[in-house]
Amino acid sequence: MNKISKMTEFSATLPREKQCVFVVSTGRTGTQFFVKNAPSIIEDCVSFHEPDTIWLSRPYEWYSKARLVGLRQLTIDKVLPARSLRSLSNARARREITDDAAMESLRSLRKRLIEEAQGSVVLEANAAYFGLIDLIPKLFPSANIVFIIRDPRDWVRSMMNKSFAVVGPYATFDVRCWIPKARLAASQFREDAACPLWRRMSRFEKLCWLWNCENSFALECASKTDHVRICRFEDIFGGSSRKEAFCDLLEFLTRFPNGERAQWHLDEKLLSRKVHSTASGSFPSWPEWEQKLVMQMHTRCHGLMDKFGYGQELEWNHRIEKE
Repeated sequence: MNKISKMTEFSATLPREKQCVFVVSTGRTGTQFFVKNAPSIIEDCVSFHEPDTIWLSRPYEWYSKARLVGLRQLTIDKVLPARSLRSLSNARARREITDDAAMESLRSLRKRLIEEAQGSVVLEANAAYFGLIDLIPKLFPSANIVFIIRDPRDWVRSMMNKSFAVVGPYATFDVRCWIPKARLAASQFREDAACPLWRRMSRFEKLCWLWNCENSFALECASKTDHVRICRFEDIFGGSSRKEAFCDLLEFLTRFPNGERAQWHLDEKLLSRKVHSTASGSFPSWPEWEQKLVMQMHTRCHGLMDKFGYGQELEWNHRIEKE
């Protein structure tokens, strides 16, 4: 066998580098849409939605997820930064873990899952990556990432409604709030203006704080890598230009840093379908909010709202100027 044949044989035995797409947000931003539809949009794509998170409302997923990542990772490991993406992101946001340590944890949590996935393109949608965006490309050099931000008035409303009113962040049965540091809180940040007020803040105001905290840190991480595209939820899922915006995003996500490209085709009808929506419920949309809620959101979120063009309505500005 000549030298060239030997080299060809050797290269054929090497594992092919996976092309990865990570859809990251703070939740309630249509991430399940990507997971449900990615295999029909992107050629030879396999997708996962928060594979190491169990939802009490979806027991039908427990068995398959336990087989995928192991029962321990779904349960007791959730409180350990080294064994949980969410706890890892929270620890980074609090500046309690070094980048090297975070990288090692991320490697142990995801390397095998991605490499063994049955598809040349692996898409994972997971809100727990909000504090790890800059580390993802170091572990997966051929990864592309989209970070999706949503109008906090709609995001908080979604969190306040339906099942999230009971089990969502800071709700009565939010298990993470029962475990020290498993849920971010202003009381964990001494320099935060909300720190001394935290215990007296309503759930609504705490959610406003959380939207600002997680999105701010995610954007800080995103600024450290060229592998990420920042998108507004409203641009890719609403408005007259949503198809153009979504196609532009797909072009970015399927042109990988190693030069490879995945083929894709988008059926425009998909964009009109909602996945796991909680738009309806007892908590109203912002025009019906009492003045106190308007000012609480403005106080906690106005910086990022201005940056992304939220809160430009005359009615919103009029209510703020009343104070």
